[in-house]
Amino acid sequence: MSSDPTKVPKYPVYQVLYDEQTDDTDPTRSQPRVELDGIRVEPAVGQTATEAAIAAVARKAAEHGRDAVRVIVTTPEGDRWPMVVTRNGEAIEVPEAESVAPKGSKKPLIIAATALIAIAAAGGAAAVIVTAEDSPEPAVETEPQNQWEPPNAGAQVPVGLPEGFSSTAAWAWSVSRDSGALALSSGTIVIRDDDGYLLGISPEDGRQIWRSPTAPRSADSLHETTWAGHSVLVETSTQRLQLWPVPTEPTDEPVEPTTIELVSGAEVSFAGDAPLIYLGDYVVATDAGDGSLTEAEVPAGAHPVSVVEDDIVSLGETYVYRTPRNGDEHTSESTELQHHSAVQTERPQAIWPLTHDVAAALYEGDDEEPLLQVFNLTNGERISSRYVEAPPHQEDEVLVDPEAETAVIGAVAIRWGADEDVITEVNTLRDAVLDGTTLWGQSSDGPARVDISVDGAEPEPYDTFRDTDPPPVLVTDDAAYVEAPRVEDTFLYRIERQPNPGPSEETEDDHS
Repeated sequence: MSSDPTKVPKYPVYQVLYDEQTDDTDPTRSQPRVELDGIRVEPAVGQTATEAAIAAVARKAAEHGRDAVRVIVTTPEGDRWPMVVTRNGEAIEVPEAESVAPKGSKKPLIIAATALIAIAAAGGAAAVIVTAEDSPEPAVETEPQNQWEPPNAGAQVPVGLPEGFSSTAAWAWSVSRDSGALALSSGTIVIRDDDGYLLGISPEDGRQIWRSPTAPRSADSLHETTWAGHSVLVETSTQRLQLWPVPTEPTDEPVEPTTIELVSGAEVSFAGDAPLIYLGDYVVATDAGDGSLTEAEVPAGAHPVSVVEDDIVSLGETYVYRTPRNGDEHTSESTELQHHSAVQTERPQAIWPLTHDVAAALYEGDDEEPLLQVFNLTNGERISSRYVEAPPHQEDEVLVDPEAETAVIGAVAIRWGADEDVITEVNTLRDAVLDGTTLWGQSSDGPARVDISVDGAEPEPYDTFRDTDPPPVLVTDDAAYVEAPRVEDTFLYRIERQPNPGPSEETEDDHS
């Protein structure tokens, strides 16, 4: 069944230049000249310029993970005709009402001779169906056109990874440089594609789920949270929040963000169920439930750390407080903190919220030594504590794996909820990402891993193809995602984990 041009997103629009002028005396001009987005398209042996143009568009659409794209065909004379081309090579002329060509203009051969062409998007042998412009008979497709194929499935991965990962990609998307990648709680992978769009794609097959024409510089600068009762992605600055609603179903409708203006210098935390916006002077702004902001005061001397259900959680010297979002300090409930006996000053030097019910804080211990404590914010219990040689700083990046109940702050790693709650000191990595108890990133010797469950563990470099190979930008339970250049483009590769081979079974012949 043919695609409906009215349901194809308006952007991006691929540009095809079609010059019908030929010159039999010049081998390079024996066929019409075709360019796709400024790049010359050379027909294969036995292929016409028209077939080559449609195949090139279809292949690019497939590489970018799009089912269909809009195309503008132009001529050197300035004529323009819109088309829609699918990843399977189906080329459909847009109705005249949408055309921007001058009335009475002669259509180029790519339009006039081809109302519908089916070409294998992978660039193999082409089965071509041509319907003349004036033919009243509809084109008949010989093969189904809607079967999805993961973009660049099986592509060689151009960077090295440790054993346990495939050497080929499950799929690869063309992305903006430094796109990064974010895994949502639903499993959806968020990227910034090469056209600057923010995309949500399926981890299994790379299929586009939703798309936004507005995107941050990198996907991993976003935070997944809740606003007005809906799942959203948030980008922060000192003066605003930008929120993208996360669709619950696949959609072709563009996802438009909403902007919430903030006072200058506001601090935003995402450790809880919703964004916590600290305005200073113990005043906190949160979502009122309808998308507007409501303000509340926390007890003086307490530092707000998270929003949990309908409460604002704040950490004081002696107590953890819960203040209703629409209340004030007089309606706060308090739970006593169980400090370590060595704490000399109960006012924390720095606080890092980790999840909705766990926070770490740095205190002065005996002999003025830095003492890190981790608290359960629900009951005030001290989960763990330790003197640290290299205490983290308030501005250090905080990496958290909530499902694994692990975190890394500077050179300190924290585990909680396991059989043994542990604080360890670790070697730091640049461009680090956390997966369970494994920290991935860049060391002085190249990409490496650190086992944060081992106190003082050294980075473990792994074999790569080049010294400049990057570490993964995201690691999940079933795959690593690597962003790497390929000629003039940049791709995000999904490299799936491979099961560890079990011990080989012995047979009677082994003992003979």
